[in-house]
Amino acid sequence: MTDNSITTISEIEHKIKQAAELTDNKQFTSAAELLDSIDATTPITTEMHYNVGLLYGKCLIENIAVKEMWDDQTDCELLFEAAVAHYKKAIDISSDFVGAYNNLARIYAVMGHTDEAREYFQQSLEIDSQQKDALEDLKNLD
Repeated sequence: MTDNSITTISEIEHKIKQAAELTDNKQFTSAAELLDSIDATTPITTEMHYNVGLLYGKCLIENIAVKEMWDDQTDCELLFEAAVAHYKKAIDISSDFVGAYNNLARIYAVMGHTDEAREYFQQSLEIDSQQKDALEDLKNLD
């Protein structure tokens, strides 16, 4: 990841919106490059870390799906690490944010790390045991 540090909340919000548009247009490499400027140590809100993690996760999942078709795809491991870092930061800020736990678990599952996925689904379900999607995703890990 490169050092394109940005500092203001409005700049970060703008970058997140731009990256969302790029991912919607399947420009995953460009979206990931834009998100590089927002690392997990950037002092932003829980929701912003969650949204950055979500965008990295979307790039990761879409990138895996098309990786064999194109030679210039973004490195999946870097996307994975960035998504994980942002979801964990969201959890650090707000320890009851079940969406961050669930998406962190899903990212781990996509990358084949089922033990970690199971752990984060279980933590999410400890917070809210009535989550049908999380229960189903946890069951599907077996």
